[in-house]
Amino acid sequence: MKKLVSSVLALSMVLGLAACGGSDASTATTAASGSNDTTAAAAETTTEKAIEKPSKITVTCDGTVVKEDDNAQAFYDALAEATGIEAEWERPDHSGYKDYIGTLFGAGSGSLPDVVLLSSGNYATYAQLGYLWDMTDAWENSEVKNSGRVSDFGLELFENSKVVGPDGEYHLYGWSPVSGNGCVTYIKQSWLDAAGISTLPTTWEEYYADLLAMKEAKGADYVISAAGLVGGEAPYINYLPEFYQDAYPEFYEKDGVWVDGFGEDAMKGALERLAKAYADGVLDPQIIDRTTSEARDLYYEDKFGVFTYWAGKWCNTLTTNIKKKALYDGADKEVIVSLPPIAEVGQYLNRIAPQWCITVDAENPEGIFEYWLSKQLDGRDCQLLWEYGTHYTYENGVFAFTALESTGNSATYNHIDGLLKLGEYASDFNDGKDIGIDVGSPAIAQEAANVFKSASKMAPSIKMTDAMTDNSAAIWTARKSVIADVCLGKISAEDGLARYEQEVGDLVKECLDSLNK
Repeated sequence: MKKLVSSVLALSMVLGLAACGGSDASTATTAASGSNDTTAAAAETTTEKAIEKPSKITVTCDGTVVKEDDNAQAFYDALAEATGIEAEWERPDHSGYKDYIGTLFGAGSGSLPDVVLLSSGNYATYAQLGYLWDMTDAWENSEVKNSGRVSDFGLELFENSKVVGPDGEYHLYGWSPVSGNGCVTYIKQSWLDAAGISTLPTTWEEYYADLLAMKEAKGADYVISAAGLVGGEAPYINYLPEFYQDAYPEFYEKDGVWVDGFGEDAMKGALERLAKAYADGVLDPQIIDRTTSEARDLYYEDKFGVFTYWAGKWCNTLTTNIKKKALYDGADKEVIVSLPPIAEVGQYLNRIAPQWCITVDAENPEGIFEYWLSKQLDGRDCQLLWEYGTHYTYENGVFAFTALESTGNSATYNHIDGLLKLGEYASDFNDGKDIGIDVGSPAIAQEAANVFKSASKMAPSIKMTDAMTDNSAAIWTARKSVIADVCLGKISAEDGLARYEQEVGDLVKECLDSLNK
């Protein structure tokens, strides 16, 4: 592996030098002494390198782009026509995408696609290892960034998407047309009504008292479920934010110094809150092993009433499915309330979105960025295709989704969620309107999205080093074991943290030393 990494780093250095040399374009024409302004201008123009449009590229991505069995070919064809670039698409099974990416990059440079969609963790890892093209300058000079169509919030997200490269410095190696999004705590109105709760809680004390009151009023076995006690990727704590509060179980930068959040005092308080909730029957007794789909199904069945899940469209999806399935009395009239973060949480966490990356194997990365990737936010036809694909009609100012081939159900959106998009449409394109937003995102979804946007912050940034790559798996195994055992009441929070130090303290130190070099 070290030989592989060394070769990749060497390759990235060569490519970096080539890119630097290429940025000066063809040799400048030197104006003769005493030349006029026209000659000087011509000389200046020849120093600029024209970015060539590629004719064909290779792309690997998951199921967050319209699925193959939903006539993805129609989208591919429409996008090729809009960009003038033919893309050869590789679409691994969505559930096995993580493993596929690991195998793909494990083979090393020379076999990578031109463009690949990566999770935030893989993005940081492969950037540090030298597999990804540095698009910092391309972004800074792009039409999109300088168009005025990207909000300050969007510009901030692009800045926060920078990760450490082979040179140890932060650069932008990925692109996302949307915010990463985060989770909002949703409470069923029927559970609030049963407990006689008319005002939403604003503090932990009020929140926990309401949980106990709802449990008693509903005669429920538990009030909250989730896909595990801790997530498998950043920001980790988004499914149980009220319990973790200011604790963050990962390495993060604090006042210019990298620290291990799991070893801080705040984590002890989080573990104690989880343990108490489990002992009090507030948490689902099977929460440790729950999958996301299982938790959602139980919510539809009214087995619990408080569910922290993705903001925006998911609020509408949850509500729609509850009413559609009608698995309990009153389901057809159920309302879901979006809870603003309690005081101790302060702000919900906005994750780093999956990133579209151009690999070091791409022959013309500048052209791919300019004419294909950045067109996801062109404010025109390409952006519309990425947002709604080809499953809609728009006639006489009326937007309507058409059915998906795989299910017969109405489509919602393609890859760009309109509530999360980072760039608005151009003012001279459909009058600057997102023509399908009100259809694809009803008022309840927009309300949930606004609750999140008004009270969210970026999750701590990610930095990968060789030590992090080598040790993260073992450290996370220890963290998850401690969280589970403390929650189940097998050990105290204090003893759990002591065990963590004993088991992986040396590995943690090795990681911190590498992060703080």
